[in-house]
Amino acid sequence: MDANDEILKGSILQAVLWLRFAKNEGQSIGAMLDDIDGELGTLLSVEYANFDYNNVKQRKELVQKLEAMYESIYTEKIAPAVIESLNEAAITAAGLEAHLLANAINAAEIGLDLTIPNEGVLITKVAETPMKGALLDDWVDKLKENNFSKVWQTIVQGSLDGETVPEIVNNLVGTKALNYKDGVTEISKKSLQTLVKTTLSHATNIGKQALWEGNDDLIKGVRWVSTLDSRTSAVCRFRDGQVGPVTAAQDFEQPAGTQPIVPLMARPPAHPNCRSTTIAVTKSWAELGIDLEEMPEGTKSSLSGKVPASMTYYEWLSTQSEKMQKEVLGEARFNLWKDGGVKPEKFHDDEGSLLTLDQLKTLGYF
Repeated sequence: MDANDEILKGSILQAVLWLRFAKNEGQSIGAMLDDIDGELGTLLSVEYANFDYNNVKQRKELVQKLEAMYESIYTEKIAPAVIESLNEAAITAAGLEAHLLANAINAAEIGLDLTIPNEGVLITKVAETPMKGALLDDWVDKLKENNFSKVWQTIVQGSLDGETVPEIVNNLVGTKALNYKDGVTEISKKSLQTLVKTTLSHATNIGKQALWEGNDDLIKGVRWVSTLDSRTSAVCRFRDGQVGPVTAAQDFEQPAGTQPIVPLMARPPAHPNCRSTTIAVTKSWAELGIDLEEMPEGTKSSLSGKVPASMTYYEWLSTQSEKMQKEVLGEARFNLWKDGGVKPEKFHDDEGSLLTLDQLKTLGYF
């Protein structure tokens, strides 16, 4: 198999694992907002059980206490946790990309050494590389302000509408035991989880990008790879398969049969919860100035410089081990696929969400 096809397979596997990691990190960091529920309930029920919006003194005092509460949770807990996670992701992504490339091109056999970016440089890049025009601190501050604003608006509107404090608290934290609805703080938690997952995508791409920039004598381009299912956004469908340079200054020649990335230096995430990734396109032996006659027999066909063939997610899954397939699909869906001949694409609804086993039974798959 050509080196770039090996890189594509390995990159898709990494992308799947990164998505799982991002989901877990989002849940872990999002759980930090659970403290807000208890604090809000106590603050309103005990200190402001008779809150009246028209009481100027009460209003100012409550705003100040709420602002202090949100400042503490976001500045002292959430922001440091997100930064630590992003730094770790960028460093790990650079290392994994180096390992993937080294294996794909048989670097040890041909005597090619990859340059690994310094961890300090990566940490600086995470802090200083904007995502959608804003730095991490800006995104956290914006989220804090939005969440505080929603809480304050809920309190004010409840007070003006004559709601009791317990009713206002319910609007804020929800009635989870009765599965009644998500409160404002639960919605805020989901927003934080989305931010964590999206910025982790940004950080992993920073790590890979730094690795490619340090090895642009080997890497001739970057290809956009989108998860191809019904949830894929229009912009990611459009960019799938597009190829651009490693850097804007690189002497880049568009590979035959490909379209340039639009805009040229675009990198995931393209939007919140973006699942797209990017992969390196290596140069050919000729482009590297290496004489094939001097190369070990097993490595002669591994660097053609060709852009890898397209591969959908489920095409990729079909090449993985049975263990991985069961882990991704679950035992029941795996059996439907292997024994029942049901294509994995059928496990999703029209919007791309995974159908439950009960829903699959209703559709007659069991």
